[in-house]
Amino acid sequence: MHPIFRLIKNSAAIGLLTLAGTASAETLFGVYAGAGGWHQDPDGHLTSNGTQVDTKEDMALGDGNDNMFWLAFEHPIPFVPNVRVQQTATDLQGRTELIRAVVLDGVNFAPPGIIESGFEFKVQDAILYYNVIDGETLSLDLGIAGRKIDGSAFINSGVRFSEIEFDGTVPMLYARGEWKVLSGFWFGAGGQYIEYKGDSYIDVDGAFGWQSEWGVSAEIGYRYMRMKVEDLGDIDNARLMVDGPYAALNYKF
Repeated sequence: MHPIFRLIKNSAAIGLLTLAGTASAETLFGVYAGAGGWHQDPDGHLTSNGTQVDTKEDMALGDGNDNMFWLAFEHPIPFVPNVRVQQTATDLQGRTELIRAVVLDGVNFAPPGIIESGFEFKVQDAILYYNVIDGETLSLDLGIAGRKIDGSAFINSGVRFSEIEFDGTVPMLYARGEWKVLSGFWFGAGGQYIEYKGDSYIDVDGAFGWQSEWGVSAEIGYRYMRMKVEDLGDIDNARLMVDGPYAALNYKF
């Protein structure tokens, strides 16, 4: 089964933020929640203790499927921002036969032999935003986010084992828009971004969805996340990317 159909089948949900303005005639207060599955393809490299490993060539990390959750609250109180919280998990595994030496955090893994590897991280966002455009066909949210990152990577040969850990919190700019094209159908795009002191974080997505009359909606889309950092936990520097299609179900309470 193709990954996108498997994601549609497995996505459990309770709802996504529907872009409604603080002065909306339809909704004075709204709670929006949702969940989905994301088919993730990793790429990039990381350096720790002076040695660099590639997620594909050295760690042989493969594609994986993981989850996304979100919850938002909107209200009509002037000047008070709306609130959205969300979480995304990534847990990728690899296994390969060594054809050349691989070094993680100063630990050398030399051929011959087989290594198992893993890379996991979790991002949690707390977002404050305003509905700056709230039309019949077009809406736009703008705000700021605080992102907490927590992750690790390891290589295990059965004889030797090396693991690094990293965590941190960064501020990000937030934007999300929606364009209604037909009755119940819409296109949407959004994301978060920050760049400072050589570090950069970007997390963007685009989707096509359908909203029912009963508060339930569904969407399919594509998401791209990149992290370029210096000196984060055990990481000296890294350029890590995860992207792929996703599917989600959403509900408005």
